[in-house]
Amino acid sequence: DLMLNGNLSIFVYGTLKKGYCNHSFFLSEAKRIQKAFTWGRLFGLIQGFPALVTSSDLILTEGGFDLQADLEIKHETPSYPVEKPEGDWDQVYGELVELPRPYFHMKKLDRLEGFVHPGPCLYKRVIVPVISREKCTSAWTYVMEDVPEGKRVKGGVWLP
Repeated sequence: DLMLNGNLSIFVYGTLKKGYCNHSFFLSEAKRIQKAFTWGRLFGLIQGFPALVTSSDLILTEGGFDLQADLEIKHETPSYPVEKPEGDWDQVYGELVELPRPYFHMKKLDRLEGFVHPGPCLYKRVIVPVISREKCTSAWTYVMEDVPEGKRVKGGVWLP
């Protein structure tokens, strides 16, 4: 459930991870952080931050610009294990973060990730299956459809 105990579940894989430049400003109120992964392709962009591309088969829901409606989305959690999608995908490692004040935090994160209306967005906000400690849940994350210039990160762990 994405709104477990009224908290927002989000999967982060780059500058929002603990110890990285955006963590303390955006995620300092985190109630829980645990290591996790999802399937995808990770790219280090020349701008100095990463981009995640994932299989459309794994996207459970795509976020829109009605934040309140997005926060009320409910769906079944995928069963464990989540099979690797067809094609050239890696395990992408990051953190599953639980945040209080979902509307406040999602709005701040949307701005950081360039998911703003109107106009073209840098990232899309989607719900994907996330695996942590041999358990599967679902969480919001930010993905790119068209990756600008960047280098694929083999091994699924982004380092600045």
